[in-house]
Amino acid sequence: MGSHEALDIKVVPIPDEAGISRFCEIEDEAFGESSDLMALMWGLNKKVTPAEEKKAFEVKVKEQCRLWAEDPTTHFIHAVLPDGTVAGVGRWSFFPGKGEDQFGWPRNFGPNANKEMCDSFFGIIGDKRIEALKGKPYWLMALLAVLPQYQRKGVGKKLLAWGTDQADKNGHGCWIDATPQGKALYEQVGWEVYENIDTDLEVWGGEKYKGNISRICAMLRKPKGQKVATKV
Repeated sequence: MGSHEALDIKVVPIPDEAGISRFCEIEDEAFGESSDLMALMWGLNKKVTPAEEKKAFEVKVKEQCRLWAEDPTTHFIHAVLPDGTVAGVGRWSFFPGKGEDQFGWPRNFGPNANKEMCDSFFGIIGDKRIEALKGKPYWLMALLAVLPQYQRKGVGKKLLAWGTDQADKNGHGCWIDATPQGKALYEQVGWEVYENIDTDLEVWGGEKYKGNISRICAMLRKPKGQKVATKV
């Protein structure tokens, strides 16, 4: 199979907690070696025992299962091949824009995380999202992960289309906080950079990270036919 050949996949909601556990496994497998930003936030640069690593994964699965079971605005989806293999996963959240807190990230960051850094980082990008959407209904693409062997085969675009199709149908915008490496994929399906958010890692990691600035591209996708008022 060529590296760019599209796969025969179906994107459907994740049906059970076993699927949520696999969702978390695929997230870890897909992202592989973490960026310096992620390493500092989640404590991945710390030496941990196998027992501590297992505990951190269990905490993550528990939090995702809670969202899956209790939050009707959060939608866990997976891309499934004809033989049942899950090639990728996604998590979309819908915010009706009725004045409620539009902060769509879990607050339990796990036992190894730098909570102060997580609160600062997610607070900043949450504020940008609220500023851009101005209380309007919108869809948040909170997580997209495709296993390495299935990347560049159309899986990511189909996971994105699950949410953007619903947003277009109802005239809603979409938001994603992307890495510069992932920006091009999202631009292909209508996202535009609203603002770039830079984090000075020396503040959180000390002299070792001097001059290390990590960028996140805050991206907004308007319904078809509308343009984004960007700040870049």
